[in-house]
Amino acid sequence: MAQRLVRTLCSECKEEYTPTYDEVPSDFPFDDIAYGSTIFRPVGCRNCRGTGYSGRLGIYELLETNDEIRQLANNRESTEALRKAAVANGMKTLRQDGWRKVARGVTTIDEVIRVTKSD
Repeated sequence: MAQRLVRTLCSECKEEYTPTYDEVPSDFPFDDIAYGSTIFRPVGCRNCRGTGYSGRLGIYELLETNDEIRQLANNRESTEALRKAAVANGMKTLRQDGWRKVARGVTTIDEVIRVTKSD
């Protein structure tokens, strides 16, 4: 299991906006989050002391072992090979979990980028 903390948007001042393709990383799921969807960005207010954020939330990934993963580990395959096999078997990465939380309006694209590496 891996986890990272992202800052959560202040519910008092978060602002809706529609990102363009140029404003988001190439792995941002525009297919799942329809192009033109509204997401949120921080503004800053008295409630959040001008930061635009209030609190933190975890993003997670869980690698469940199966025969294929076990065999790759026993053969001392690279971590990249293990990750690819895990994703092929349904594992959601930290970044994918972060994107879901961006779509729900809980955090921002910049926060997900800040705490994760590109998949």
